[in-house]
Amino acid sequence: MIISLHNVVHDAEKYAVTDLSKGEQAFKNKELTVRCEVTGVPSTGTRGGEKTLYPVDDLMTQVEDEVLLSFWYEDPDWGQLEETDEAVQTLVDTAPLQRGEELLVRAIPVHRGGKWYLNVTSLFVRNPDMTIGKSEMRSANECPRIYDLRYRKNVFNPNRYDISKGAVKGDLAHRALERAIDDTEFAAKFESGWTDDDVEKLMETVVNESFSMEMTLCRLAWVSPNDIKEFAENSVRNLLQDASFTELVRGTETLETERTIADSYGLNGRVDLMIDGSPLDLKTNFFLEDGMKQRHRFQLRLYLFGILLEKLDQGTSLDEALDRLPPGVIIYPNLRDEPEPVYERVELGHRHVEDIMQLRNQAATLRDSFAVPTTYNRDCSGCHFKDEDTIGSGASANQTLPSACKFHCQSERRWACHETNDDGEVETECPLYHECDQRLEYRNPSVTDHYNQLRSALQKEERARKDAGKTMARMTDEVLESAGMQISELSFEEELSSRRMLYSGESVRLFEPGSPVRIVPEDEATHAVATYCGTQEGGHVFEFDGSPPIDFKRLKVTYRATRAVESTSLPRRLLSELDYAQRTGIDPRLRESGEISPSPEKISPDAVGEISEYLDNRQVFVDLPTRVNRSEKLTQLVHEVTQAPVQSLDGDSVPNDDRRVLVLGARLSELESVADHLVDGDDIIRVDGFGETEKAYSPGSNSHRLYEAINKSDAIISSAQYALQEGVFHSMTSGDESARPHSSRFFDTIVILGAETLTEPEYVFLRDLGDRTVAVGDINRESPEMVSEEAREKGLSESYYINAYKRFSTVSSESNESISIEGEASTPVAEFFEPLDIELDGIGGSASFHHVSGEEQRAEEYMTIERRIHGVGETDGPRDILLKALDRGDALYVASQLDDLNALDATDLRVGQTYTFGEAQFRVENNDVAPDRDMGHVVTVDINLSQTPYFTRRLISNPPEAQEVAELTVEQEPSLVVTPFEAQAVSISTELEKRGIDIPVVTPDALEGDIVEDVIVSLTVANDEEIVRPPVNNIGTLYTLLTAGESVTVVGDKKTLKRNTLTKHLTDL
Repeated sequence: MIISLHNVVHDAEKYAVTDLSKGEQAFKNKELTVRCEVTGVPSTGTRGGEKTLYPVDDLMTQVEDEVLLSFWYEDPDWGQLEETDEAVQTLVDTAPLQRGEELLVRAIPVHRGGKWYLNVTSLFVRNPDMTIGKSEMRSANECPRIYDLRYRKNVFNPNRYDISKGAVKGDLAHRALERAIDDTEFAAKFESGWTDDDVEKLMETVVNESFSMEMTLCRLAWVSPNDIKEFAENSVRNLLQDASFTELVRGTETLETERTIADSYGLNGRVDLMIDGSPLDLKTNFFLEDGMKQRHRFQLRLYLFGILLEKLDQGTSLDEALDRLPPGVIIYPNLRDEPEPVYERVELGHRHVEDIMQLRNQAATLRDSFAVPTTYNRDCSGCHFKDEDTIGSGASANQTLPSACKFHCQSERRWACHETNDDGEVETECPLYHECDQRLEYRNPSVTDHYNQLRSALQKEERARKDAGKTMARMTDEVLESAGMQISELSFEEELSSRRMLYSGESVRLFEPGSPVRIVPEDEATHAVATYCGTQEGGHVFEFDGSPPIDFKRLKVTYRATRAVESTSLPRRLLSELDYAQRTGIDPRLRESGEISPSPEKISPDAVGEISEYLDNRQVFVDLPTRVNRSEKLTQLVHEVTQAPVQSLDGDSVPNDDRRVLVLGARLSELESVADHLVDGDDIIRVDGFGETEKAYSPGSNSHRLYEAINKSDAIISSAQYALQEGVFHSMTSGDESARPHSSRFFDTIVILGAETLTEPEYVFLRDLGDRTVAVGDINRESPEMVSEEAREKGLSESYYINAYKRFSTVSSESNESISIEGEASTPVAEFFEPLDIELDGIGGSASFHHVSGEEQRAEEYMTIERRIHGVGETDGPRDILLKALDRGDALYVASQLDDLNALDATDLRVGQTYTFGEAQFRVENNDVAPDRDMGHVVTVDINLSQTPYFTRRLISNPPEAQEVAELTVEQEPSLVVTPFEAQAVSISTELEKRGIDIPVVTPDALEGDIVEDVIVSLTVANDEEIVRPPVNNIGTLYTLLTAGESVTVVGDKKTLKRNTLTKHLTDL
């Protein structure tokens, strides 16, 4: 009998620091897995035995008692404590812990003298939120330079877009095995026996449902899908028809497929099968070398290590759990010269545990390090980073990127390539010196500095996003739901495809399709990142970042989906795109020489077809502001580009049958409008998993139909997010060298809609998909949102499209052109924006201001951070210091100013006085001696969130104003209500529902630029300080709000709005 574990919770319980005070006696002398955060610098002690102590605290809540993490170097004379495992001692001594690091430790808690001591025993995991897999661990151990390139710089890897037999066949075989066990119909074959027809049917089902896009890409590249399927089918057949394997499956009590292993412990891995607690890993190799065999064993031992961690319950020692741990098995069903599948038993020993723990923590340390490793004295044999990267395959394999290692070494310029000895001979420690083609390449320092600035900005952005994520994690479900940021009580209903799942639950506003979300089951044992795809059959559709584990398909469990702060995935993707742009040789500074021209080219709104006259340029930047019929004009413009004749880069005419256009929309609502009007012929299709027309295809569409549609289409419509995240279009290569001899790229023209929302790395990466680019946007709208102030200051939030449009509006160029199409607004609104250098054609209409003396409120007022630091100088001993940040700027930026505060003489601090740390000012509110603490100062800081754009945009509401807006809506019956604050949008929606009114309430991001008849705008800001909060103080936001309607009613607090130079004239409307 086969049992699928739909309600299994895998992790042993992990405890937060705050849990300790709730059960002091229950935890006495028992080993626990505890999660904590290092808050200060280490000290040493000898009381009870030699030890090193680190101050720690709870990640979410401050603990009243001091908590110290203790690493013992000898058996202490405190109760039943023992010396810390020698391997853990070595790890901590080699790379001391840093303040702010999060840890998972196996420890025995002891409460003595009003303090908690977490006495570490055997387990020590740094930064458990950082999931690290086998490849990253190997890279950290093999060569720190490889690690720096692959994981810190995240250099562009063309293998991600590799469409070949080897890249697809393994995934296909694994998915087929998973389906054979999880699908009730196929699972019955383990009892009756698998025939060849059964296996063939299984493979057809898996190919059609899960590998349609891969097979389509293979056909386009002239890689035989039949060969791939045949190889995978042979592997699966050999296994499913093997008596030993079928007997093993039939005899199991518990069986899981594609089981995620210990991700909450910082491991990144998913084992193919778990049978009665033992991991089985499928390998489809036909040839097997010793090196590959060792890597397979390491991978399985990593899974065993993860399972070991999950078995560490309260009071269980690591050695006890290790003794009870079952072995794992590697299965080779298709080895050459082996008539039957080969099974290799793999066990985990104490030495393996130490090695894996060392590799895992070494990788976590390297990921956060700042030092750039040298190229000196490395073994570079077999390393692909020393070679050029070829982009594309077949007829499209024409572009190469310089070796990542050589290129960045020469850009870094940190070490001398060679030295000359006394005899004039060249001496070098670099093993690639004699073959390096980058040594003599000129590097423009300004270009290098530009890219390095953006990399630095991405590091700051990642840190700020993590801080923002922590702040959000402290918010209650009620707060998140009231802000429209969370859907609770979701139930799994159906698996729509290998990655798309349907969940039932209540409807919620502000969950826009394309939004990243974090899905957590009610037991909170794990989480997954997914993309919200909208509603279907009354439920919510989510697309996971891979085939989701069984934890997210349980029938008797509820889930919650929270709109996520992309703290890791977005910065890392941008790093890869940044490297691509830099190694491609793109100078992003927009300093092309040319004659100065006074204004951009202009196209009449009634003659958008003239766009075809400019398609001989490599880049065309079109500004299409708000209009009554903007969507219609945008559709006409896109249609003209998809149908217009074009020339190759050599100046030859491209035959109509060979022409291909890719239309990418960065705003999904805008894309939907265009797609609905364009996808109505045989020559235009949509490929991104959205849309419901006959010509809309998803990765789960029939492979043959999808191939025929793409191959015959003149134009493909998709979303920019799909193109960036999935890499499908970058993987499209033509295997027929005679089909499109005029171009080495798959597309002739790339049309980007909503281009103002794309960062520089994203735009450049998409631009290179075609020979020419037509970027359409609105230069008056907001640029990409960045969380950190540093990222905004260093230009990461600047739109490449907007900068390029403005540049080529004033400088003539042979290959770039800026084009303007006239925008519209109600006449009073057009007059309002005229002094702000935004030109709009007045169309009559009206604009009025409606005063409401409400009061804004925030679901969260403060962001509280705590730092534990050394005391220096003549102090009275440890202090409890309370600071208040006086800067009313971005809280995430203010918090970052304390990151380098490692030591402080507290006797110099006077209560009531103001001091500067970093670039921020703080007032001392309290500076009391802490006699119960024997080391360091505790610095607590409350930082107001009122001027933090990321939080104000999401958390500010004004209930009295929401009620007034609802009453006005009843009277005026507008087309829609719009507000820049998400919590206010939910509040207004709630008030309208009470009154039985069904009128859309939206935020600016949802607006497509069409002017509707009547709009009510709720500005929301109203406070005693009379401060206009972001984003109301942003010109782009006001522009989007006020141009939404022909008749506009602006609702707000006159007193507050009058105090801002940008908004004061709104009260005169």
